[in-house]
Amino acid sequence: MTGSQNPNFDQVASIYDLSKGMLLCGAIQRCQYHHLPLLKNSKKILVIGGGTGKIISRIHQQCEFEELTFVDSSAPWTRAKNPVSK
Repeated sequence: MTGSQNPNFDQVASIYDLSKGMLLCGAIQRCQYHHLPLLKNSKKILVIGGGTGKIISRIHQQCEFEELTFVDSSAPWTRAKNPVSK
């Protein structure tokens, strides 16, 4: 990667959740879910590098918030696969 080039993760987005779970035995997801109660009463939630957006549904279930911002380099793919509505 040189200069202002950004990595493109769209090519692996479709297998990201599966490979993440297999390679790390679900450790990342367990860590994310474990810390969600800390956000329960947050008015604004920012998710950076949320991958496929799988965490969003869990945030909706466990947190009361007014604003959720999701940022990922593969955002176009994420929006297409995980439409969000509260």
